[in-house]
Amino acid sequence: MTKFSSVAILLVVCWVSIDTTSAVKCYLCTNCADKNPSETTECLYGCATTKVNTSVYLGCAFDVTNGCKNETLDGRKARVCVCSGELCNGSPTVPSSATVSSSLLLLGLMSTFAAFLLGKM
Repeated sequence: MTKFSSVAILLVVCWVSIDTTSAVKCYLCTNCADKNPSETTECLYGCATTKVNTSVYLGCAFDVTNGCKNETLDGRKARVCVCSGELCNGSPTVPSSATVSSSLLLLGLMSTFAAFLLGKM
């Protein structure tokens, strides 16, 4: 098998292993600054965490751009953060197991791909 064929097969495996569902599960909570969210919902674009003063709201994002930005909502300053992983709008200090698993899988696939390109495999 040629190096090109090996790389092509690896790219197909990576593409197939990517979750292609159109919705992502997100935490849903109104004014939940002091409690752990337990309710979830399915969101089309990703998850959002919105902080207005001391209030925190978790739910669906209406934008596909991951990251945080300052906005004005109903005349009040707010910090809105958007993410696209399963339950990614939960606790910022403890990543979800799906995020950790996906990161490890991606790291392994990238290492294998780099080894193919460098001729080590």
